[in-house]
Amino acid sequence: MGRMLDAFPTETLILHKKDGTTAEVTALVDDDMIHCDDASVIIEEDDIYERTLPNGAKEYYRIIDRGFYKGAHGIPDNYQSKVQKLSKSIAEKMMVEVKEKPHKLFISHSSKDKPYMEALSEMLEDIGMPDGSFVCTSVAGHGIPGGAKIYDWLRDQFLKCDLRVLFVLSRNYYESAASLNEMGAAWVTKVSDTLLLLPGFDFSDIKGCVDPREMGISFGMDDDELKHRLNEFKDTLISEHHLPAITQARWERHRDRFIKTIREIAASNEKENADDAEGDQQNEPVVGQYDVGSIPVDSAFLLVYAAAGDGQIMKIQVLGSPVQVSASGKQFMKDLSQRESARWVEALDRLIRWGWVKPVGHKGTVYELTGTGYNKADWLKDGMEINTDNEPLDELKEFPQD
Repeated sequence: MGRMLDAFPTETLILHKKDGTTAEVTALVDDDMIHCDDASVIIEEDDIYERTLPNGAKEYYRIIDRGFYKGAHGIPDNYQSKVQKLSKSIAEKMMVEVKEKPHKLFISHSSKDKPYMEALSEMLEDIGMPDGSFVCTSVAGHGIPGGAKIYDWLRDQFLKCDLRVLFVLSRNYYESAASLNEMGAAWVTKVSDTLLLLPGFDFSDIKGCVDPREMGISFGMDDDELKHRLNEFKDTLISEHHLPAITQARWERHRDRFIKTIREIAASNEKENADDAEGDQQNEPVVGQYDVGSIPVDSAFLLVYAAAGDGQIMKIQVLGSPVQVSASGKQFMKDLSQRESARWVEALDRLIRWGWVKPVGHKGTVYELTGTGYNKADWLKDGMEINTDNEPLDELKEFPQD
């Protein structure tokens, strides 16, 4: 396959890579485009072309979009790079900077806060953060390379990159051993850091290596302060990563949408937690009901009659007959059938499982009410209006059995 630019007036340019290396490239310079059909050279955004004019003067071009095109129909793979002409002073300054460690943003967070991270990653993409410039392991496309061991990879990044760590702090963060390990690693290597406190987490909640006196971004701030802090964070990233400028109006749309999304996620989480709490409350034992999680009449009677007497429940088996259950000497079983035995053994088992009675001794025949058991017994007696002056079998007739 022939060279696409053979018929054009090409020249030799020096390509200054972001890692400080250089390469000679045969290319065609055309106003704000530079064409190169040597696909063996890796050309990337923010690389700089150096051009020497016939009189010895130099021109510099920063690559804004490398413009790689796959070859077809006799045309080889090629670059049609969009470029921006730079002054010598700015180009030299940038070439010095690129020889330094590349900047990278690592977002240290709890995987349980993934919805927040998706919103954050979207905002970073909106301001122009290119692929690979930030790492957020919970978001597809921004994780670590497949197969890499996360702590080995992190240690390598700490050494090779000018790393900024964004600590996204929450209660989930402090419950995550992995997150706390990342915090420790960042502290040891003394990398730059920024704090982002999610809704429901305050500066006073900060523990560990992070200095709680350090001012960060908190959703507990008033709106003006929050927006100001996010503006500063955006400006820091644009400066460190040499991002194209973004108009204030466009940035404010992205910023305000991010704030709105974070607050919607927090509200949704609060509602879900409230619903869970309500569900747990509904599943608490309820007087006289038979539903799962409720207190069946049989268990309630055993507890109430035991509390009215000596606080003990007996489970005894004699000469191979079915197990008999009694409370404070009161008989509950209508007969000595296996059916009745199973009914009252199950009633006792529930009380044991709930922690309202406990076994005494090692034979499993005597059980005593716990402090909670006595409290529940009083509650049940009043709520169900159980008259312990009556024998259990007579009083049970007032409570229809399913």
